[in-house]
Amino acid sequence: MKKIIFTTLLFFVVLCSWSQSGTIKVEEGKVVKGQFFFDKLYIFDNYLDGRIILNNGRHYTGPININTVTQSVRIISQEGDTIQIESENMVDVISAEGVFFRKKNNLYIELLNTDGERSLGLVRKMAIGSEKIAGAYGGTSETSSVSKLGALENKAESRFTILSKVANMEYFYTELLYILYKNKIVLATKRNFQKAFPGQKKVISNYIQENSIDFSKKESVISLFNYLIENK
Repeated sequence: MKKIIFTTLLFFVVLCSWSQSGTIKVEEGKVVKGQFFFDKLYIFDNYLDGRIILNNGRHYTGPININTVTQSVRIISQEGDTIQIESENMVDVISAEGVFFRKKNNLYIELLNTDGERSLGLVRKMAIGSEKIAGAYGGTSETSSVSKLGALENKAESRFTILSKVANMEYFYTELLYILYKNKIVLATKRNFQKAFPGQKKVISNYIQENSIDFSKKESVISLFNYLIENK
């Protein structure tokens, strides 16, 4: 199980050049050091007025935000409490001040553009990796954090359920672009672009060559998608 988790983390980091890793310090179950982690823990800098639509048609409204670690939405209740909705596994769509998200495969995907059949989406994902422990001669060693990391977040606070009182934990933050079509979600690679736009394979190849498209750069991928839907 541990091997699968770390393989998945590595997969995200290798695939995506717009990623960052670092270390946070945890004391008494609370993150006390790691500014980048705090900056990226939620998608929005502040809670925004929004609407959460469930797949059964029900909805919630209020100030909302999305946690990048747990991939779950938070809403401020009428009482002023920050809570996680009980129907998290039923969330379908979220909108907040002109920004739209679809929830697919337990990921919140910001929709950047669409032609009605295909959409380009951005996923922001924070993952917690291993714990760094001080070793002999001033060095460090790594141990799996799976047994020590229980759950992130208790209401509005960033909290870990860990066995040790003080720990330095590694985090991995990535931003990945996906194509959504035919109820599928696939990484935005050249091959998947050709599958999503089967009638424009030659156009895709020509545009990539003429514009030196680099799939490790978000701007390049976004420009390719925009070009394809504008030139169908």
